[in-house]
Amino acid sequence: MRQIKASEKAFICCLLEKAGRDISIPDCVISLKDGEMGSLSFDTKGAERRQGKIVSGVFKDKDGVIVDFELTVDVHGRLFELDLFKTNYNPLISLPEPSEITFC
Repeated sequence: MRQIKASEKAFICCLLEKAGRDISIPDCVISLKDGEMGSLSFDTKGAERRQGKIVSGVFKDKDGVIVDFELTVDVHGRLFELDLFKTNYNPLISLPEPSEITFC
């Protein structure tokens, strides 16, 4: 478990705003074992399960490679995971600016 980074929090705030959702962003997260693509779990106790997607889309990493994302909630409506998938399986370089995000 670790503190959420400012860039992660800003990205998630942007996603929640686009989804029209007012959900608290936890201060602590767990980095998922995804080859350093940047996926996060907000379920720090491992007690909850995924309910569904609230927003998804794509952006280009700084090297031009497409990154798919999906923000999900648990059965109680709290943030569950931020799934990031870089299409060449390499580590994420950086999160995008809001203008660089394409929502699905």
